[in-house]
Amino acid sequence: MPEFLVGYLLIAVVSVELKLLPFMAAGGATAPMAALILPAATLGIALISHTMRLTRAAVSDILEQPYVEMARLKGVGTARLVVRHVLPNALPAVANVMVLGLAWVLTGAVVVEQVFVYPGIGDLLVEHVMKRDIPVVQGGALVLATVYVGLNLLADGLREEVMRYQ
Repeated sequence: MPEFLVGYLLIAVVSVELKLLPFMAAGGATAPMAALILPAATLGIALISHTMRLTRAAVSDILEQPYVEMARLKGVGTARLVVRHVLPNALPAVANVMVLGLAWVLTGAVVVEQVFVYPGIGDLLVEHVMKRDIPVVQGGALVLATVYVGLNLLADGLREEVMRYQ
């Protein structure tokens, strides 16, 4: 589900129906921590579900490998098999997706800032797009693109490091 839909559903359930948390995070750095829970949950829900799906797929793929069956035949316990053999081999794909997920969260934050009325770079970009202030929009896009490319480089480097030690 897209971030804006998850955000509005969380507002409807947690803030309006249950009255547990405030629905606006206005105030920026001075906002109370409770006001930041819903925006963080909105960004985290999609990332966590995607990472869990990928981890499950990677682990189930590795569990079908011949060396795992050989370890089972030798009497290696399930917990030891998963911790010592399966998870380290699934780590490169999961680590790569997690870092790329952080880049995805960065781009999704633009929408979440609008939903929760949070003043950030996304709010700045939307405001200046409406004003047709091209230099500010270009600068904001450059900052977001630089962070995105940096996170992609980090993901590639992390994948290479993990692959080297296997």
